[in-house]
Amino acid sequence: MAFTGKNIVPIVDGGAGLGSVTKGWGGAFITNVTASSATEGGKLVLAANDGAVMASGHRLGVIEFKGAEDTASTLTIGARIEALCDATWSASENGASLKMYTTDANASESLVLTLDSDKLATFTGGIDLATSTGISINGTDIVTDSSGTATLSNIDALDATTIATFETAMEANLDTMASQFTSAASLATIGTITTGVWNGTAIASAYLDADTAHLSGAQTFDGAKEFSAITHATFDGDKSVTPGDGAMIHVDASTVTDSNTSGSGTAAMYTHVNIEKPRLAATNSSVTTTAAASLYIQGAPTAHTNQTLTNAYALWVDDGLVKFDGALAVDGIITGTLGTATQPNIESIGTDGDTLSVLGDRLDMINTTTLRPQIRLINNTDDATGPIFSFWNQRLDSGTQDGEDDDVLGTFTFSGYDDGTPTQQTYAKIYSDIHDATSDEESGRLTFQVANHDGGMGSGLILTGGSEDNEIDVTVGLGANSVTTVAGDLSVTGDIVGSTAYFPIQGYGTTDGTNYEMPEQLSDANAPFEHDTSTGSDGLTAQNPRDFLKSGGHVMPRAGVLKNWTGWATMAGTAGTATISLFKATLTRNSTTAVTPVLLKATAFAPLGNTKAEDFAETSFSVAFAAGDIIYSAVHADVSKAWWLNSMLEIEWS
Repeated sequence: MAFTGKNIVPIVDGGAGLGSVTKGWGGAFITNVTASSATEGGKLVLAANDGAVMASGHRLGVIEFKGAEDTASTLTIGARIEALCDATWSASENGASLKMYTTDANASESLVLTLDSDKLATFTGGIDLATSTGISINGTDIVTDSSGTATLSNIDALDATTIATFETAMEANLDTMASQFTSAASLATIGTITTGVWNGTAIASAYLDADTAHLSGAQTFDGAKEFSAITHATFDGDKSVTPGDGAMIHVDASTVTDSNTSGSGTAAMYTHVNIEKPRLAATNSSVTTTAAASLYIQGAPTAHTNQTLTNAYALWVDDGLVKFDGALAVDGIITGTLGTATQPNIESIGTDGDTLSVLGDRLDMINTTTLRPQIRLINNTDDATGPIFSFWNQRLDSGTQDGEDDDVLGTFTFSGYDDGTPTQQTYAKIYSDIHDATSDEESGRLTFQVANHDGGMGSGLILTGGSEDNEIDVTVGLGANSVTTVAGDLSVTGDIVGSTAYFPIQGYGTTDGTNYEMPEQLSDANAPFEHDTSTGSDGLTAQNPRDFLKSGGHVMPRAGVLKNWTGWATMAGTAGTATISLFKATLTRNSTTAVTPVLLKATAFAPLGNTKAEDFAETSFSVAFAAGDIIYSAVHADVSKAWWLNSMLEIEWS
């Protein structure tokens, strides 16, 4: 039937029906009402005709079998049958193939069966025959089955491959040959004997392969060998060898493949030669073994006939990390050079009560971590003592020798770099030496040095044992520019020797042109700065002791000397000469005897005018003072002029 429009119209007389009640809902029926014959019957034609010749691989038609996979009427293909051209069609070529597809659980179509134009059926999967069915060729049974037991029949010939396969299978399944072979004079070829008990004579060594262990002669063993129960092995006998390694035992380099650890996994350990921990037992009771070792090396090689050994080692590890998980006991001396190799995780060396001696030129500790490295000395004894850091200078070149003065006993140095090249610079040093090595008069010296300005080392603190018992002399500072600062209180039990003090010397007045004038008495409102008390033309006129008390001078608490007198002075006008002087008065208790003052220092200057100051600095003094002396100022001029003075006096206590 043909459809010229968009609709399918069923034939009323029953020739065809689509979804009709009479023909069955959901079905399509094609009925041929012509008398049935070998060429008649219902017919469905799927044709492809676009006006061009069908090409190879073009599809003639397809039948799809679909079903809904959800409630939204989504249709999915479960199977399909299609016809494809085997070649480009012509009047003499109309070959085609029929292909059948099925769909898996993921709606993926797979080719199952192909029927080609050469009458060849190709199954993509296997062929599963039901029980009691078989395979026949032209009506002759080849494979038949009866209740699950298959029988191969009517095979007239086998190819070489099939024959070889049968032979292998038969040889592998022969249980015994005893009933077939009772004796044989000579068997040229037997093959592989997989089981049985050998009851014949011994097999000569010459007939064993190279991989079989021989008890005599040289032999090379290939492949893995495992000796599970060797009770004792001795490698003995003198031999001639070519110098090299492994004359008695040699474990060659090899590639060992881990076939067990999973991908990205970690194997806990691998050992190339493994000596497990032996267990020592004894038949008799209470047996004691003084020393035991899992591996014992009696000693290093020794030189024998015609040999000289330069270096002999009992154990030589040429390269690689050496690990000791247990304790390392060394009865002899460790020699050699460690070099610059890192030696990590050394937790403890030595035993309490022992002495650890290290011979070397220098011990370096290097670390790149902040506040590292550090050295700690820890004493865990429950008493008042602590650890000791000792330096010894022992003259032992030819036995114990006498120490000598100035022998350095030990030194701490503190070094870094300057900001020049840079260049290494020592910035501080602490060292001790012998001050006096005389027996029963021993005296030490401890010196603290720092780099001072130009990089040179200078001693800022020196402790010296002195020349008397219970005497330690201390030197602080270096040079006149040194400043010593005491942040807190300074308690001095004895005298302060060499320390300095400062006293202001100030005043004003008008000279009379003839005499020295000292400060007014304190009863005057202008005292002690106004100088208006005459002491004679040279300032040395004797006066009642009370006049010096009332003048307001400086009382010296200790004896000393004048070091420096520095200040400024002015005088009206520019004529004449002004002289400013320091005097001292030494008083006597409970005495009214007049006291003659002593001149300490006089400094003279030409006036520069009332508005201009003259400076002076006196550092040369020849007169000392005693404790209790009163030091005061007095001024003289050969003209009558007004003057002013402001100065500072530096003294040094004796």
